[in-house]
Amino acid sequence: MKLNFKIHYRTVWGESIGVMIADKVVPLDTTDGEIWEGSTDVELPKGGLPLLYRYGVYRDGFCTRQERNSMAHVIENVAPGKKQLDLNDSWRDARRVAGVAMPIFSLRSEGSFGVGDFGDLKRLIDWAVLTHQKSVQILPINDTTITGTWTDSYPYNSISIYAFHPQYLDLRQLPALKDEKKAADYEAQRVELNALKQIDYERVNNTKRAYIRDIYEQEGKKCFRTVGFKTFFEHNEEWLRPYAAFSVLRDASELPTSASGPSTRYIKRRRSMPSPTASPPSIIRFASTTMYSTSCTFSCSTLRPMPVSTMSSSRVTSPSASAAPLSRLGSSLSTSI
Repeated sequence: MKLNFKIHYRTVWGESIGVMIADKVVPLDTTDGEIWEGSTDVELPKGGLPLLYRYGVYRDGFCTRQERNSMAHVIENVAPGKKQLDLNDSWRDARRVAGVAMPIFSLRSEGSFGVGDFGDLKRLIDWAVLTHQKSVQILPINDTTITGTWTDSYPYNSISIYAFHPQYLDLRQLPALKDEKKAADYEAQRVELNALKQIDYERVNNTKRAYIRDIYEQEGKKCFRTVGFKTFFEHNEEWLRPYAAFSVLRDASELPTSASGPSTRYIKRRRSMPSPTASPPSIIRFASTTMYSTSCTFSCSTLRPMPVSTMSSSRVTSPSASAAPLSRLGSSLSTSI
């Protein structure tokens, strides 16, 4: 593919601009010392992987300055058969900002269910805006559930780079539970768990999952028919199907808890599992709707009427009707406000 670069950068006498891409430097030309342009042919990575590049300032063949401490420019989601791409960029440099770093599980509010959730994240972002802060950074929010015990609380031991941890689902954004007796029992447990000085990881997760299961039994069929769910599944099926299969077999104690890899039984069951939108109902529907609901509450927490940028190394897709890319998640997530 041919790439045409263009960047606005004012240089001084003797300086030039180059693009570091695919283990080579592409020199750019200028007629006024401000607008730099150039082209090169590259082979895009296989498997749909992104291609990264950065700009640098050169003098006498040596790089004297380059874009640092910021997310590289990314080429991804290129339409099949496209032979040329025009890139109109701006120089990226790290800037000093004031912000707050806080794990979501520590953001318990009066309405939380014993642990901070995506609804509390929105409150943190609103507070950061009111106090004129420019950045909010959190710990990983991917699902780490393997044994169902407190040992799963380590946020860096995720089972998926795409799936959110269900503990961060804001139950306040779900439909109300129609069973008044169950609803009252869950509310009593919520108040008790929320009053603890330390998070009871096992009780919180077991109780929230039970609540999500009851809501699923009540609202699941209605959810399957929505455009939002169907779009979410269509755009996330590549990772959602194996994640749901893993979750089902994990809960049935059919998976090893070590890092030795999936069992043969898991691989066979994963291949045989149909789409959750298929008929008859599939056993992976619960995991799929849980991820859909969790992603929706994350979207409600982070999508703001102002520009938002996220920095990290992997990808999820928004559950909105347009299913546009929403964020990049990895060892941490930093949102510029």
